[in-house]
Amino acid sequence: MNHLFRHVIPSLFIGCAVASVAAAAIEEKASQVITQVQPQAAGNHKHVHAVGPSEPNMQERATLLKRAEAALAAENVNDAAQAFERAGLILHAADAEVGLVRTYMQAGEYKQALSFIAHTAGAHLSNAEGAAFYAWLLHIGGQGVIAQRLLSEATVRLPGNSLLAAVRQQLRSPFPLAAGQLLKAPTRFAPYGSLSGLASTARVVGTGVLVDHGRRVLVPIATLTRSPDVWVRNGLGQMTKAIVEHRLMRAKIAVLRLEKPLPTVSEMDITERDAFPGSIAYSIEYQRSPNAMPSWPILTSGFVGQPVDNSTRRKLGIALPNGPRGGPAFDAAGRFIGIAVPGSNGADQLVSASRLRKGAGDILGRPMASPTDPHVPVDQIYESAMRIAVQIIATR
Repeated sequence: MNHLFRHVIPSLFIGCAVASVAAAAIEEKASQVITQVQPQAAGNHKHVHAVGPSEPNMQERATLLKRAEAALAAENVNDAAQAFERAGLILHAADAEVGLVRTYMQAGEYKQALSFIAHTAGAHLSNAEGAAFYAWLLHIGGQGVIAQRLLSEATVRLPGNSLLAAVRQQLRSPFPLAAGQLLKAPTRFAPYGSLSGLASTARVVGTGVLVDHGRRVLVPIATLTRSPDVWVRNGLGQMTKAIVEHRLMRAKIAVLRLEKPLPTVSEMDITERDAFPGSIAYSIEYQRSPNAMPSWPILTSGFVGQPVDNSTRRKLGIALPNGPRGGPAFDAAGRFIGIAVPGSNGADQLVSASRLRKGAGDILGRPMASPTDPHVPVDQIYESAMRIAVQIIATR
């Protein structure tokens, strides 16, 4: 993808790994991020246009935006990016920039999207779209504290704005779900994805983990419905049908074989040893939905808990709303440490990577030795998880 815009804003929040551990650091980071979107004196503003574009140019721009949106809806990210960039060159405005950010997300480029939306939120203070989208991306990437601060500042600047109000209402939940106004362009808070071939009663029932170079998915047995019709979709909106290949009864995990492979990371890093209690962990989950609409996964941070009944399972130690679980969990180095599953007593548990290897064999991949970097940025973990974590879609 050719990026014509070169506005690079530092990702100030990346160093915040776990809010509950470093509340003071979170507050400091939040203040730094909020500072980026404070009003500036007119003389210091870098985006002042003495003469606006002519009417024919604005007509061309409107055509480009429509063309870009159509390309994005067709999941053609290259054409969408080019059209949004050309529209942005005619007039520096939030609509084209948010469109480009959405294109980055459709392509699975979370880090690029986050960096660019930080610029948009800071450069277009009188426009709600940049701040609203920035807050959403921060929240789903595990930075909910900063997202709320950002929304509060934007609401003070733009009181009564319906978009900010809708986003704020959703972000009060750990697992927001875009619906209604939040699914309309130019600020669609979800990827595009085809619904072709899905039954009218299909819905998102849980989360799974893409393995075996994109050919198979691991999912808790309890997530599956009685219907044989199952589909999986990643965070880029790409979907394929799946069938239950076999069940790992001891781990209570089912293996799905995909009709068509889904793109995944080059090689999923898997921990060589089970995560120890108290170590940092990140869980990736999709929100359940009464329909089969695509969405982005949500990252939540916490700690690995104690073993459960002296078994290889551990308490998950991450505060999550009630749900079927099934998403991947990663350590601070970004290595896969297991799958989150609901426990019998209501406390979520972690099925370790070592236990999955015993049952699933080579499809999980080989574990890696000690990482060269024990801590990777959270946005890097999220970007990988957009392909590794998948929605599980089934009929009622």
